[in-house]
Amino acid sequence: MILEAHVRDGRDVFVTNDKKAFINNGRRDALQSFLKTRILTKEEFLQELLS
Repeated sequence: MILEAHVRDGRDVFVTNDKKAFINNGRRDALQSFLKTRILTKEEFLQELLS
């Protein structure tokens, strides 16, 4: 439901540490292949902010 709200509202980035639901086993790639919202962990998001 939270990811759906991000997509519906046109958010660019969805930050989550729930790797089982959104990242592991190719889930991130599969979701991002048809969404305009990128899915990042907290650490990945912070790295992007600092670079």
